[in-house]
Amino acid sequence: MKYLLFRKISYLGEDYYQLYDITDDFSVEDDFVSFDDLADEDVFYISADEGQEINENVLYTLYKVDGKEIEMIDDPVIYDEVFKIYRKIYPELKRVRIERGKISSKEDVIISTMQEVLFQRQAIESLVNRIYQNHDILVSNLPTELQIEQIQNILFFGPVGSGKHRIVELLEKHLGIPYADIYISTNIEETLSDIVSQLIKRGYGKSGNVDGVVVIRDNYDSLKSVFGSPYEIINYIISAGTVSCSKIDIEFGKLTFIVLLDDKEKLFSLDCSIYDIQNEIGCPYLVSTKSLNEEEKYLALLSVNGRIYYYEKLLNQFGMKLLFDEQSIKELIDKCNEVSPDMGLLNLVIDKIIGELTSHGFCDVRIDSECIKKFLPKIPLYAREKEYSRTAVTKKRSEIEFSLKDVYLEILKRVVGQDEHVKRILYTILENRRMANKINLEDPKQYIQNILIRGESGGGKTFIINTIARLLNIPVFTADATQYTEAGYVGGDITDMLVELYHAAGDDLEAAEKGILVIDEVDKKAGNNGRSGDISRGAVLNGLLKIIEGAKIPVNVGTRTEPEPIIFDTSRLTVICSGAFEGIEKIRDERLRGKRRIGFANPGEIEEEKTGEIIDKDFVEFGMMRQFMARLSVIINLNKNNVQTLIKIMKESSSSKLEIARYKLQDKGIEVEYTDDFYEALALSACKLEIGVRGIEKELERVLTSIHIEDIEPSEVQKIIFTGQVVSDPKAIILVPREKSKVKKLV
Repeated sequence: MKYLLFRKISYLGEDYYQLYDITDDFSVEDDFVSFDDLADEDVFYISADEGQEINENVLYTLYKVDGKEIEMIDDPVIYDEVFKIYRKIYPELKRVRIERGKISSKEDVIISTMQEVLFQRQAIESLVNRIYQNHDILVSNLPTELQIEQIQNILFFGPVGSGKHRIVELLEKHLGIPYADIYISTNIEETLSDIVSQLIKRGYGKSGNVDGVVVIRDNYDSLKSVFGSPYEIINYIISAGTVSCSKIDIEFGKLTFIVLLDDKEKLFSLDCSIYDIQNEIGCPYLVSTKSLNEEEKYLALLSVNGRIYYYEKLLNQFGMKLLFDEQSIKELIDKCNEVSPDMGLLNLVIDKIIGELTSHGFCDVRIDSECIKKFLPKIPLYAREKEYSRTAVTKKRSEIEFSLKDVYLEILKRVVGQDEHVKRILYTILENRRMANKINLEDPKQYIQNILIRGESGGGKTFIINTIARLLNIPVFTADATQYTEAGYVGGDITDMLVELYHAAGDDLEAAEKGILVIDEVDKKAGNNGRSGDISRGAVLNGLLKIIEGAKIPVNVGTRTEPEPIIFDTSRLTVICSGAFEGIEKIRDERLRGKRRIGFANPGEIEEEKTGEIIDKDFVEFGMMRQFMARLSVIINLNKNNVQTLIKIMKESSSSKLEIARYKLQDKGIEVEYTDDFYEALALSACKLEIGVRGIEKELERVLTSIHIEDIEPSEVQKIIFTGQVVSDPKAIILVPREKSKVKKLV
């Protein structure tokens, strides 16, 4: 009799049931109820007729219970969301099991692993079953000698790219017991120490836990050149007996060793059978994965954990699409198979394709027959690259993921208190890059949004842009508008900005044309902001207007390779203007106090004018050209830095000057402690300067100079404590002396 086991997962108020196992080895326990008795249980089972053929491909599908009927769910969106919930709650379940010192449920480990590695059910079940059999032996009442005799180590063998490495990585994630994952060093003692330290670090010996799994990975070629037979070294490690570390004795005979053999050709080039190796290394239990055929590889790529599925989701977050057809992907699989059946090679090739197609900006990615032809000659090169670096696939994938997904979070580590503004600026830049890379747009400038950022001096305007550009590898140049004049006057010509951007792009004109030009202090060129005597103000804004409108401008780059002027097309350029616009709040306040309108107006416009936001009309009243403001479609008013914001910056920003000072002192051997009242006092003092974040740097430098930080000797001082009094009275600094230690004289 076969039984089908179901697990309940709730989503948007609905209860769904996941079919997570089909078994004929099932005894009804308190945790399970029959479907006939189903009330509000988390798990239930139904029995299947012995003559009924059960297709294992229906595993992990979702069902809903309607009265006494079970209905399959075929909505891929619901399935995807429910699967995410399962993946989200599982680590918490695992954490609880670890805290209780219990090994995870065998069924949970098998199902969780099978959900991420397709088509290897038999290998996963065999591997996990052996681990749990070893566990049962360890918790039995058998004498230690008999336990060690009955525990069987595992030789995990199979074709390259069949998922062995991924399976053992998932075991570490799901088992909930101490786990070590190693490559054998030519220094055997170093290898033993590595195993012990990993096991202890991951909980060996805590709560009476004596389980442990050690995975030995395949680097046997390097060992063979040193030791002759690498398998003798493996046997030596497995038979090492009791190894002590940190007052904990680890009996290697009680550990479960999983030895990976990764390459069939290397194995049989040693002129020995798999059974000879089993005997030589002491791994009587053999587990083998199977090769994936072309159809299985294709389905694996499109599965929830496959490369194609992964990049579809990732690119979609930024408004981009991964476009492909089944025939092109299968052609790619076929060409990769001609070089190597390794699934890892196929993943690496896809990473390379995505990486190259997104390296010049953010645009839709198309994998078609033309793309395949372009990459075909490179596949053998990628195969050699993977041979040299086993982590090549992971590295490339993580690089792409970082550049597309984690930039926002990375910026927030450096820029504090401007979360929503950073998000809007980043989104605008990404959208601009995406549109700039579309080659079929007649007028790209219609799709490019230029930005105006208003914020106090030291508020982080240019820092935010430069950080985004650096993390996304976008060419950027920041120009100070006050340094530029109309042609014919003393000062820089506005076309010099484009020259500098061209050089910032490595003299790559195409990259520069899709780059970012930041024009800082643009408010100083406003026409009637109370200043006089600057005859170039209006002319400079007129000149900048040409760049913002997307004109093609001849510029003299002054290089040997480009002696003649080049034409710089600004239609794909992102222009970001910034300034403090001091006094514009008064203009806004006067508008809000309001002069009565005469005549008719757009109701939406009236509502906009009633808000406290600073709008286009305020900038025009300040002195900015109306045509200029019309081209700045995104206006960002940064939050003003108050005392609380500055304290948060000092405590949380990875670019905080206090953290930099702490690092420098710690590097000299002196510990540093900042008290809460020091943060507050320094923030109050910085706010009085009215120069934003720069005030922190200025005040901190004053404090450090006042206490003569350079004269403090690390040999005498162990710790420095900065209190609130130090800001006003440097003599209040607390220096904790270093304890005197006896020094043995050398004779």
